[in-house]
Amino acid sequence: MKAAQQIVMQKITPSVESITRATKELTAKIASDVAAGVPYVDSTAAVADLKITPFLTAMRIEGYPPKLGRSGCLVPASECSACRATGVFTFSGQTGEFIMCIYCAIETPESN
Repeated sequence: MKAAQQIVMQKITPSVESITRATKELTAKIASDVAAGVPYVDSTAAVADLKITPFLTAMRIEGYPPKLGRSGCLVPASECSACRATGVFTFSGQTGEFIMCIYCAIETPESN
């Protein structure tokens, strides 16, 4: 029997380069859908969040994929005890799983 993994709250943030790359990729995909005439309900824009999606993609680029359920879908976020936003995701890293609120982790010019 496997020992239970300890899940800890960490503050690991992806690089600005990874977030920029992920944001550009998402923006290009949305523009491509619009140009191709994809109906909104079937488009990337309908299922993407302009803050969460690039952050999760950037974490994946950095080597910290978000936890997926048995179906292969992202495990839904839970509420952060610090900021009360629904943005706590579980990520896998070299040292095991850890949880992180993407809203507390993202530093914007306004928060500095």
